[in-house]
Amino acid sequence: MRKDHYFHLYSCSYYKKCDSCNTFILKTEYEDHMKNVHNIIFCHACYQSIHKEKFSDHIEHYCPERLIICSYCLQLVKSKNYYHHLSEHFDLLREEIELYNENYQNIRKKYTILKNLLSQFERLLEFQDT
Repeated sequence: MRKDHYFHLYSCSYYKKCDSCNTFILKTEYEDHMKNVHNIIFCHACYQSIHKEKFSDHIEHYCPERLIICSYCLQLVKSKNYYHHLSEHFDLLREEIELYNENYQNIRKKYTILKNLLSQFERLLEFQDT
């Protein structure tokens, strides 16, 4: 009889085995069991099990689902997506820098042309004065 009961607990969809104490707990009571017996809380954002004492630290600093403000555009972004979000800004900034660089090169060319024209004009004025 005991063997059948144990097999039933393993295969029953209403029970879950606690990894900490190896007892079978009703699934509806599992979260309370972990909280009250083992001081473990489940983060409902990322589904990680966190020790009760570290939970607020997890929510504030480590949960991959927590929202953080992008320091560049001030948009709310999930922590797990922040690196990708910043890389998109980086790509856009790189493109802008390339455009500014092209504009700078064009301005340099125009400056050189104007400088040469001014030099020619000054020589022409000198020639006329003599």
